Amino acid sequence: MKPYVAVLFDLDDTLIDFKRSEGISLRKTYAKYFRHLVSWDAFHTHYITINRALWNLAEERQIPTSAIGNLRFEQIADLYRIPFLPEIVQFYEEQLILNSDWIDGAEDLLLALQSRSIPIAFITNGFTHLQRDKQKKLQLSRFSQIMVVSEECGVAKPHPKIFQKALELVKTEPSQTLMVGDSLTSDGQGAKNVQMPFCWYNPQKLPNPLDWQPEIVIHSLKDALAVL
Repeated sequence: MKPYVAVLFDLDDTLIDFKRSEGISLRKTYAKYFRHLVSWDAFHTHYITINRALWNLAEERQIPTSAIGNLRFEQIADLYRIPFLPEIVQFYEEQLILNSDWIDGAEDLLLALQSRSIPIAFITNGFTHLQRDKQKKLQLSRFSQIMVVSEECGVAKPHPKIFQKALELVKTEPSQTLMVGDSLTSDGQGAKNVQMPFCWYNPQKLPNPLDWQPEIVIHSLKDALAVL
């Protein structure tokens, strides 16, 4: 396999262990604001359901990604018939940043690509202030100054515009650039939309329910070095 000229990376659950930071942050938020109202299992289920539905709407361009941060806790408040408190959002997001950390092998992968002088860019669905704070905490600028955030771009993955913006910044053609991400629907479909090869990071070895196949599948970030 010929080497790629550049690599685009998703951030959350590809390089950054978002599931871990989300879990810690959600438990702390529950303990501080909701434990007197509902069990943890019920709260967790409600949050995950509401959050996923909102992100699906954002990917379909029915709502802006910037609205999700408040909307998910507004809907939780409505569900439990309590007033919405903006401080809940602030507390939850502060915990997300505080608990952000690398997925095993991510930092080593970026260092290896850097040593080969392969241009790197980050492309992420998310809120600008959160993703920029993660960028600072984990010092992502060591590896690349290029980070395209959906909220700044005005569209979320899989919309072609956000991928085209990243390609313009790394100054490479789609066919020569590899997109690496954990989501078939946002990362994979987005790469497919601009005819860019896609590497599916699939640590849980999930089946592919779609009618197309990614060019590469890896189950750990260490595996990525063999295909780059």
